Amino acid sequence: MPVELKLVKGADLAPGAFLQRWQCRRSEIVAVKQAAKFTSNNHARLHSLSVNGLDHGFVTVGIHQHQYQKQFHLHVIYLFVSVPFRKKKIAELEGLQASEYMMGNVISQALEMATFIPLSSIVLETASDKLYPLYESLGFSKVPGMSGWMSLPLPH
Repeated sequence: MPVELKLVKGADLAPGAFLQRWQCRRSEIVAVKQAAKFTSNNHARLHSLSVNGLDHGFVTVGIHQHQYQKQFHLHVIYLFVSVPFRKKKIAELEGLQASEYMMGNVISQALEMATFIPLSSIVLETASDKLYPLYESLGFSKVPGMSGWMSLPLPH
């Protein structure tokens, strides 16, 4: 199968081995390691995207509930695309970028989850202002009063 999005767990999250799978900038190394650690501590789930056997990126998500509220939110903790695949349209992903493909999967999963838990939205904190157009194209909007945060309300 040329495209695979799979759950990563156990020994595959060991910091050294996990980091070697990705081509990242020095400034991203700590965050990539933290994503693996957060997942190995069972605080989130990490799904990796590979195309034709090559690792392209991963997304880390978790369920968040605001204190004193009954609503849950799917929190996109970290979205990462390896340097060679950033901003590239990929034929095997139907012409989408890796980030678009992974976020589309996150949205699909959230819609499915919302049928059996009170999931009200998908939330994320953008790593850069440059990512606003990507998230806005997927239906996210800025959260008023929370710099860098975006939200996508889910139907009830």
